[in-house]
Order: sequence, then C-alpha cells, then structure tokens
Amino acid sequence: MPILAIIYAIFISFVAIATVYDNFKNREQFWKIFVTSVSDFVVLAFFVGYWIPDLVRGIGPAALLLFLLAVGWDLRNFRTHPTDFSDPEYSPEMNEHYYRFVLGLSLILSFPAYWFGAIAAWRCLSS
Repeated sequence: MPILAIIYAIFISFVAIATVYDNFKNREQFWKIFVTSVSDFVVLAFFVGYWIPDLVRGIGPAALLLFLLAVGWDLRNFRTHPTDFSDPEYSPEMNEHYYRFVLGLSLILSFPAYWFGAIAAWRCLSS
C-alpha cells in the first residue's frame, strides 16, 4: 500500500472519529450515529481493500450493494442544511458561501475514498 494511501486512510479515520464525536455532542439519534459509523467503516475498508484485495474479496457480490448503501448514506449526510453552518455574526450570503466551501471541500477530500472503494467493490463481483 503506498504511503499516500496510508496517510489518507489515517486522515479518513480521524474524520470518522471526529464525526462520531460531533454527532454525540450534538445529541443526534443513536441509530444515525451507528449508521454513519458503519458507513465510514465500509468506505474505509473498501478504500484499503483496493490495495489489499483479500480484505474485501470474501464479501462477494454483496460488496457492491454494501458500498452503494454506504455512499448513499454519505450523500444523504452531505445534504446537511445550510443553517447548520450559519453564524449570526455573518451575513446570510457569507454563511451560504461558507456552506458551499465546506461542502465542496468535503466532496473533493472524499473523492479518493469513493473512487478506489468503488473499484475494490467492483472487483469483488468478479471473484
């Protein structure tokens, strides 16, 4: 596994832990925290599974479905309402710009996990 992939996997792990912490702090419902945690773990496992195929090969044809469910849940979470990013000290326009920036940065930083994870899930279909 390349060093950049290892660093990225560690980064994804820290983001997942921070997400769980924030969800507990914001008193989200437990089932949402659980599903988000499972989704993060699935995406991370498939990302690593791109370089270590034995990690995900045993899942077989269900791998693609599992990966798509995880990505679907993450996309649902990306649609966080802009008011969650609002700060009363700033204008509504500035808050909207901040929301768009955070959303764009999240999508860009998440793309490698989804790209390599999707390839790993697709490989499971042929095994």
